Amino acid sequence: MRFGILGPLDLRSDDGTPADPGGPRPRALLTLLLLDAGRSVSVEA
Repeated sequence: MRFGILGPLDLRSDDGTPADPGGPRPRALLTLLLLDAGRSVSVEA
């Protein structure tokens, strides 16, 4: 997977096919997790 977070969230599979993460809440959660990549994120965060 390739992720683009500058501008609108853009998800692509390894072959370049666009992927849809779902509605606005999953998109927001995925964006927040990508911003903290490499760090553990607690459930309380």
